[in-house]
Amino acid sequence: MHQIESTIKRFLNHRKAPQTPCLIAVSGGADSVALLRVMVTCIPDTSQLKVAHFQHGTRPDSVHDQVWVARLCAQLGVEFWTNAHKGVSQYRVSDLESVTSAASQLVVASEATLREQRYQFLQDVARQSGCPYLLTAHHADDQIETVVHHLLRGTGLRGLSGIPEHRQLSEDLELLRPLLTLRRKQILEYLESLGQDYLTDSTNFETTFTRNRLRHELLPLLAQFEPQFAEHLLELSEHAQEVQTYHQELVLRVLGEAVLSRSADYVRLLSRPLQALPDFLIRETFVELWSQQKWSRGPMTRPDWERLARLVHQEKGSESLPAQMFAERRAEMLVISQNA
Repeated sequence: MHQIESTIKRFLNHRKAPQTPCLIAVSGGADSVALLRVMVTCIPDTSQLKVAHFQHGTRPDSVHDQVWVARLCAQLGVEFWTNAHKGVSQYRVSDLESVTSAASQLVVASEATLREQRYQFLQDVARQSGCPYLLTAHHADDQIETVVHHLLRGTGLRGLSGIPEHRQLSEDLELLRPLLTLRRKQILEYLESLGQDYLTDSTNFETTFTRNRLRHELLPLLAQFEPQFAEHLLELSEHAQEVQTYHQELVLRVLGEAVLSRSADYVRLLSRPLQALPDFLIRETFVELWSQQKWSRGPMTRPDWERLARLVHQEKGSESLPAQMFAERRAEMLVISQNA
């Protein structure tokens, strides 16, 4: 068994993934194709595997990529799902070839919008195909780019942690990233050992995108100053993840003690459990609360989180926050609400 296959098999056994159906996100690029090939080796019963391919429709090659991935799945005996023609469906290669003309119009959308659409599509497929696990092909080089990007924009411990190895997307769906400890060089060597080809997205080389500039310009420059820069950054990210995990457990426990009642747009909390925390963990607790409530964290800045933390220690007062959020101290409680 190849070293990469052994690594992924240990990861899957730890998560107990081999016993349940898994959905694999496959674009056709080297990383996702390698993940698919590894999974077919680790889980020989391919009825347990499903592939989802999201056609962004932003490039003339989008339809070609879609059919290519469908053919690979047919060769491997893996069920294939895509958004080729008005919604989420399971397709055969012949089905796709008959609808390529209907999907030829290009789409113009921001990276953030496309990412949101892609993850919504993947969650829809997971639900329809009965998969409790969604696997994506993020690897260690993606981790490096993510942490550097966070540093450039300004970040804290959460940003230094980078991409998590696993994350609960919903009550019945967990996101897994089995390749996250592997460098891209290892992935390419694995594909070469299999004689497996893959697709190359020409936009990956366009330096108009921030990620591509980091990959092709900044990171090679940093490596000239310190050849071990990437390894050091991965170690830093791993340490940050360990601390973040400890903090997260503490934050969840405090929230469990503090929350008295909640609805979609309203939360009542006891202030005393929060007051026992240092200010930075109070801020982390509110960040977690926003996530649980599915309130938008984007408009919230560090000064906004700091104002909330100060309110915890005050006997009375209120704060108007971005995105029509409002926080008010009432006796021993803190009430946070979202205006309709």
